[in-house]
Amino acid sequence: MKHFRNALVVIVALSAVACTNKSMYQFGKNYQKNECIKEAKTAWQLEECDKLETVPFEDYQKQKKEVEQD
Repeated sequence: MKHFRNALVVIVALSAVACTNKSMYQFGKNYQKNECIKEAKTAWQLEECDKLETVPFEDYQKQKKEVEQD
């Protein structure tokens, strides 16, 4: 029973870290887009800010792992 409890604690902790990383990634992307909008001086620039590509966190992780392995 003790091992099960320890395993559960580890799983919960890892889940919390994953959520935190994903939240931080999303926060950074939102900040980047908001800064773009704030600095835009023309309608065209605003449109470009709206087009900023947001790579899903899962895809970002895959790309990061590929770069790290090279």
